[in-house]
This record gives sequence, structure tokens and C-alpha cells, in this order.
Amino acid sequence: MNQSNYVRVTGAMFLIFAAAHLLRFVLRVHVLVGSRTVPLGLSLAPVVIGGYLAYFAFRLQRRGV
Repeated sequence: MNQSNYVRVTGAMFLIFAAAHLLRFVLRVHVLVGSRTVPLGLSLAPVVIGGYLAYFAFRLQRRGV
């Protein structure tokens, strides 16, 4: 796998990751870890971080890295 394909695949993975967390927040899906519920607000950080990483991965790929 060359570097361009690697950046494209990681960008897509980060985008899917961010979209899944955004969907969790919008649809108000409750997640249990053990006997505790994970707060919905915690899904916003992965949306921002994953979206940021996906944006820059696609930006790098567009530059031809």
C-alpha cells in the first residue's frame, strides 16, 4: 500500500468513526459499560477529533502526499 492510499483509507476510517459518534449523539443511543451509562456528551469529543483528523487526511491526500 502506497502512502496516498494509506492516507485515503485512514481518512475514511476517521470519517466513519466521527459519523458513528455523531449518529449516537443525534439518535440519543445509550451505551452501557458494565453497569454505568456513558454520557452522550462524551460523543462530541470524538466527533470533533475524528472530523479534524479526517479533514487533514483528505487534505494531505489531495496535495498528493
